Amino acid sequence: MSTAQKKAVAKVNLAAAARLGAPPMGAPESLMKDHGLLNRILLVYKNLLERYQKSPDEPLHSDELSVAANLMLRYIHGYHEEMEEKFIFLRLKREHLLTPLIDVLWRQHWGGKTLTLRLVAATAAARRHEVGAQRVQRDMAAFVRMYEPHEAREDTVVFPAWRDLVSDREFDVVREKMDAVQERVLGERGFAGALSEISAVERSLGIFRLAQYTPNVPGINKPVPTPQHPGS
Repeated sequence: MSTAQKKAVAKVNLAAAARLGAPPMGAPESLMKDHGLLNRILLVYKNLLERYQKSPDEPLHSDELSVAANLMLRYIHGYHEEMEEKFIFLRLKREHLLTPLIDVLWRQHWGGKTLTLRLVAATAAARRHEVGAQRVQRDMAAFVRMYEPHEAREDTVVFPAWRDLVSDREFDVVREKMDAVQERVLGERGFAGALSEISAVERSLGIFRLAQYTPNVPGINKPVPTPQHPGS
């Protein structure tokens, strides 16, 4: 699909959303969707850490780790965080809002990318038997420890503050610019392609099925509510 065709489809979707009374996905929602992808990468890291802790001789799973770490590098560091910094962090700092928090988050972006680059390099070295799992474990653990509170603070403090600050017009302009950058950086498949990649890793590790995380507690298997027919 050409860029012109995509813009035409986007206009149709916007019009349909307006008719249904539903606003189109905005920049904060799009960034929070990216955080869902980030959480799934973190789930892969945590699963691998659990495996290594239970069995020090567990294989490195370099193929799965390579996909997850490269996805983190390309999508989260290469696109998502750059959008946060350019359109949200700088905008808030310009208004002298949340400056100490923004500075910490920005430095954590730098630290996170450093850890990711080391993980990417480690997977290549592991295939040559030049690095063991211990160093990889330390970097994954440090990454998870930092990014779980990092994204929670962005979702609950930074994104709402930015949305309260900007006008509807500025909000729409930022969304359009982000869409253009996403296509240029990530290609036509964008988020859908990233989602497909992380899903394949989850399936390979046996952690894709959502139901497996449900605790076995009393009442968990009771019938789920179903919608009633109109007028009933």
